Amino acid sequence: MSDAQYEVVSPIGLPKSRKIEPAPPLDTLEGKRIGLVWAAFGNGDVLLEALGALIKERYPSAELVHMNPGKNLKPSEYSDPSIMDVARENEIDAAIVTVGGCGTCTPGVTRAVCWIEEAGIPATAMICKGFVNPSRSMASMEGLKAIRITELPPPNIVTQTREEVFQNAAIIFDQMIEDLTSTPIEGKTIGRKENKTVNEKEVVFTGTYEEVNEHFLKEGWGDGLPIVPPTVEAIKRMLQYTDYPEDQVIATLKPSGTSVTPWSVAANGVMAGCRPSYMPILIALLEAVGEERFAVQHAGSTAGWTPVIFLNGPIRRELNFNCGQGVLRPGTQANMSIGRFLRFVWTNFAGFKIGSTDLAAIGRNFMPVLAENEENSPYDPLATDFGFQKGQNVVTVQSCGSMTFHFTSEATPEEHLEILAREVKKELQGEFIHCLSAFGDEIRPALVLSPMVANILSEAGYSKQDIRDYIFEHARVTAATFDFELNRLYPGYNVAKIVADGLLPASWASSDDPERLLPLTHNATELVIVVAGFESRNRSCILQQIAHQGLPCAKEIKLPKNWDSLPK
Repeated sequence: MSDAQYEVVSPIGLPKSRKIEPAPPLDTLEGKRIGLVWAAFGNGDVLLEALGALIKERYPSAELVHMNPGKNLKPSEYSDPSIMDVARENEIDAAIVTVGGCGTCTPGVTRAVCWIEEAGIPATAMICKGFVNPSRSMASMEGLKAIRITELPPPNIVTQTREEVFQNAAIIFDQMIEDLTSTPIEGKTIGRKENKTVNEKEVVFTGTYEEVNEHFLKEGWGDGLPIVPPTVEAIKRMLQYTDYPEDQVIATLKPSGTSVTPWSVAANGVMAGCRPSYMPILIALLEAVGEERFAVQHAGSTAGWTPVIFLNGPIRRELNFNCGQGVLRPGTQANMSIGRFLRFVWTNFAGFKIGSTDLAAIGRNFMPVLAENEENSPYDPLATDFGFQKGQNVVTVQSCGSMTFHFTSEATPEEHLEILAREVKKELQGEFIHCLSAFGDEIRPALVLSPMVANILSEAGYSKQDIRDYIFEHARVTAATFDFELNRLYPGYNVAKIVADGLLPASWASSDDPERLLPLTHNATELVIVVAGFESRNRSCILQQIAHQGLPCAKEIKLPKNWDSLPK
């Protein structure tokens, strides 16, 4: 191997700097107002019921106050900073927040505790075994280095019976009291290093190719594969392909709160193996995932979803993207390196680290760019569905929870439609129902349609909206199936309760017939349709989407004024 030396910069952007001091402890719970906050997760309400009974038994003069985790909660958000106002208005002396046991609820519970502590009120997070280190890591991101955590015994509380929850409440009760009546100690976090603010243009390491890669792995800046050393010279070559000032903040990503500039985008692009000419696409991607609508802070959930990138416009051909056969296979630099770049965005900017803030139970690797096969599609490109003009260079990114078997469809156009609806139903009728019902009023699963099938349907007079309409009407499941899936995750929940809570339209509870058929999207416009893949084969697939975790965001790719004169 070469002994050449590389002077490299840090790829972590500009981390947020914030500090929250723990609130003073109580001397006793006697005579105090104790806030009970069910922020998230199944059985959290049962745990509060059990703990409340134990508090009244030991401290008869304590007053229990049931509180909301915020005033302006958004879908998939289990708390918000307004919980500080809720706590003050209720004049509580301490708070108990339940319960962290997954990759979305643990951050919600943790942040609620951080905000209550910031209001000067001691609060403890009830966290399941296996999620304590992630809770400490997330609290540290928020600026609370010493968080009060009461660890719940296994198994995960969502799997416990009511009787087991009450038994375990008695087991952890004394520890919870100690948490509220003593000063918390900063706990050690595993798997996540504190990103200290640095000059992002400053050389942070010098060494050989192998030494640079070892250093980046040690710092947690890589992905397990060799990276291209991000030298100042390589970064400056990338910056020639954008008109953005190199120090301009183009996005601030949660949960870390890191500010991202073209300089730090270029550094991660170099690491991922991107050509300098890909820079306009990388910046557009940052703008997309930085949108509040995308809600990148949920990308560490135990569902382990990954983003899928759709690409439209002449830039696909200009930069040699694969748009056809094997579009998601390795082998094309543009598709692969940009997909890898977005994975670095997750780790180095958003702050997701395996074992601490990235809680994927199993997880998925990054996906190559799925460039639309516009030349062999009879339909307007996907970007036009998001308000752009045909021929514009546009990148669209959304969450992908799973990808189905690449199924075939055949025979008449109508039989093709029947098979498409059958496969959509097969993919979306399980736990996806929970996302549809509880994670907001929009959900955008994607149908990746074979160019061959798209042309068969188009020649028979079916538009993209006709395809959506057919699938909406025919990909349906019984209300009994809905009730089963909802009750499985949240005991006591069913379609009627979801409708009563305002999470689905009233029409979904138009009768109590368990055999009535219900659709798998809110309406007939939500299904994303993109034409891609092998134009000589009739294989298509479905991509799940996790509702308000990673809703599609589309951004125009802005080329520099001298684009035509730059080498590609």
